Amino acid sequence: MGPAQRKVYVVGVGMTKFLKPRDAVDYPDMAKEAGQKALADAQIPYSLVEQACVGYVYGDSTCGQRAIYHSLGLTGIPIMNVNNNCSTGSTALFMARQLVQGGLADCVLALGFEKMERGSLKSMVRTQLEHFAKIAWKNHKHSTNNPFSQFQEEYSLDQVKNSRKVFNYLTVLQCCPTSDGAAAAILVSEDFVKKHGLQHQAVEIVAQEMVTDTSSTFNEESCIKAVSLAQCAELCWQLRGQAGKRQVPGAQLALQHNIGLGGAVVVTLYKMGFPDATASSSRIQLNPTSAEDGFKAQYVFKEIEKKLEEV
Repeated sequence: MGPAQRKVYVVGVGMTKFLKPRDAVDYPDMAKEAGQKALADAQIPYSLVEQACVGYVYGDSTCGQRAIYHSLGLTGIPIMNVNNNCSTGSTALFMARQLVQGGLADCVLALGFEKMERGSLKSMVRTQLEHFAKIAWKNHKHSTNNPFSQFQEEYSLDQVKNSRKVFNYLTVLQCCPTSDGAAAAILVSEDFVKKHGLQHQAVEIVAQEMVTDTSSTFNEESCIKAVSLAQCAELCWQLRGQAGKRQVPGAQLALQHNIGLGGAVVVTLYKMGFPDATASSSRIQLNPTSAEDGFKAQYVFKEIEKKLEEV
């Protein structure tokens, strides 16, 4: 048997607001904001970071170096650049976790950013019209409580379906906007958590898996085979009880699912690493913001909770 794998914790997260693509702000400035927020949240200096995994899709090679040199400093640490389409940020997180879990580092920065061109992307996948409309309606509803989201206006399902047509059956309110933004997370070992007294905010990555395509993805000619950012920060805030109007009362488990066509998918499960150390006064308990009949995610989490109890 190989050496035991170490537990990995997220102790600091930071995020910029996501905005329409703009020329005035370059990606190193967005990376600086996200990275400095994550370090401040973790209450540690950048000098303690031993390695960095940086994800982006539309940048030049070694954008990670430019972003970190500008935003955090030049300390000579290894910086790995990651590109995996829409799962790029989660892939950087996956790499960072492996470094800590395998004992190669005690403190790793996972950083993701994107600076895009204005206008629409060129590809899409066909499915049922009602599904497209409901996805957009749900996303716009959630965005009203998120100060980091690009759009924060709520629309009815009819408004989504009847808004201006962009392409074929796709309306403008069903289309994802291009966005500029950045997010960062600090991943550390259990020894690091205890040495720096971060038990009260340490979120454990309970499980994480990443897979890429098999031959059936292409051989079966099925769209469902081809289709399975900032997410880590949001889920950590939820588990800590710091999500404001978006807070799910008594959140104990958080599930992250991120896919990049071409392709890769990363699924990550989180929980508070030291629940006894979490000060009850710091956890916010609010009513659910989206307890609509159409949202069925709570059933998924109940099944996950059952499986964890069986282990």
